[in-house]
Amino acid sequence: MPAQNANRPHHDPCAAVLDQLASGGGRDLRPCIQMYGGLLLTLAHRYAFPDPEEALYLAFLDVRAGCSSWPSSHLSARTWVLGIGKRCYDRLALVPADVGGR
Repeated sequence: MPAQNANRPHHDPCAAVLDQLASGGGRDLRPCIQMYGGLLLTLAHRYAFPDPEEALYLAFLDVRAGCSSWPSSHLSARTWVLGIGKRCYDRLALVPADVGGR
């Protein structure tokens, strides 16, 4: 059964995608990528990563890993995903660009 967050309407398509991801154990990221990919990729470009698509991939791994805890956050689905992406990108921005290059 999908997780239910009392602070959002049941017809919210953004929330439905996270509910589906959580109820499926994070197995199918495709709907989540379709719903949030543009938003998270735009955010990745603001960080000026050398490979924004790699940063996007890592952000979606974090979304998948944490999707079951989303309902307890009491945030909208969009806000929660954006926060997870920002946290991931902040962490990546701290890693020197030449790590592993020498």
